[in-house]
Amino acid sequence: MAFNQRVAGAAAIAVPLRGGLLHSGGHQGFENAMTMGKPVVVADDCGADNYITHGVTGMLVPPGDPAALRVALRAVLEDREFARQLARNAKAASAAFAPERFFESVFAIADDIVGRKS
Repeated sequence: MAFNQRVAGAAAIAVPLRGGLLHSGGHQGFENAMTMGKPVVVADDCGADNYITHGVTGMLVPPGDPAALRVALRAVLEDREFARQLARNAKAASAAFAPERFFESVFAIADDIVGRKS
């Protein structure tokens, strides 16, 4: 609960992940922040771009590049209108990651497979 409260009170969320690794915890962190309508800055090269469109629903930077991370964070923290737009877009995009949507997709695939075998 304390973590969610901190995210809710944050101006932006930075997730500086190490490159070349899968990061389910990091992905869950920025997905939750997006759902809460927070602008996110993510350093990742393993799938964050499946969730974030750079400059639209968040900011993506290469892992291990502190200068790029600093530039992206400044853009979000210094341009409040840009941050609000990212936050709105992130919240809207996060609906696609909801567990209900995931299970609907799984059931639709299963129904399609069963329908083909009948």
